[in-house]
Amino acid sequence: MKIVILDHIQLAERHITILKELGNVVRYNGYPLTEMESIERIAGAEILISGWTNITTHIIQNSPSLKFIIVPAVGYENVDVKAASQMGIMVSNCPTHNTQAVAEHTIALMLLIARRITEANTRLKNGEWKPSEYMGIELRNKKLGLIGYGNIGRTVAHIAQNIGMKVSHANSKTPPDGLDQLIANSDFVSLHLPVTDKTRHLMNERRLRLMKKDAYLINTARGAILDQKALIKVLKSGHLAGVALDVFENEPHAGKLSGELLDLVKCHNVIATPHMGFNTQEASYRLGEELIANIQAIMSGNPINIVS
Repeated sequence: MKIVILDHIQLAERHITILKELGNVVRYNGYPLTEMESIERIAGAEILISGWTNITTHIIQNSPSLKFIIVPAVGYENVDVKAASQMGIMVSNCPTHNTQAVAEHTIALMLLIARRITEANTRLKNGEWKPSEYMGIELRNKKLGLIGYGNIGRTVAHIAQNIGMKVSHANSKTPPDGLDQLIANSDFVSLHLPVTDKTRHLMNERRLRLMKKDAYLINTARGAILDQKALIKVLKSGHLAGVALDVFENEPHAGKLSGELLDLVKCHNVIATPHMGFNTQEASYRLGEELIANIQAIMSGNPINIVS
């Protein structure tokens, strides 16, 4: 069985060895630049592992040997799931490996922005010693509103409650007015939901302005949940005390940021990291375990973590 790892995924040597025992593994480290390059890489593969490349209808329709697509992440919006299903291709994800890593990153961002740590660190490195200028707030007794309550959302809630925060949440069953109320009443709003047609730009300008003027917004889920242009507009109007982001719309694969993204991250009250919330040694190891479990389940005829 041919297994193609289409783009860069960090795996332990142990997991690479096991994968090679399971099939003929072809591993690529760079990102395919075109759909045709993706098709050429996938040729002959029965199992495709793709973390960052968009697997479009065109790619799927031109990969006749393909039977399974595994996304080494929780979110799988980079795969045209409908097209895959129509072609009889099963799509699975890896839903649990990064739960602790992303939850901890969320709390870290909250602490950084609440205590103005990044700003103080930058200015200290420039030779400035002005501790009295960095008045922050404590998390204890603050209201945290979680939008999305899956594995990561629940873990964030557990950590936040241990700090002393008052946690509420909304999920897919929450009515729109209930979501609006959660947003309006929270001191911190943190996003933990997938991108779907229903959640894309869920946090639009209207909802951003529902937030308290002195509230904080954190997004470690997916960039497209936030209307990025609206967020820049709201921030520049003086609304919101701060925003902490690990994910963005139209994230670059290479190091160069778009003008819009630069405009956002350069706002004085924005803390930003380059989609690294998942990136811990422990999560990387668990990803390898989860990938192998998915492939072994496929080979046994009982696929797991199927999303389509």
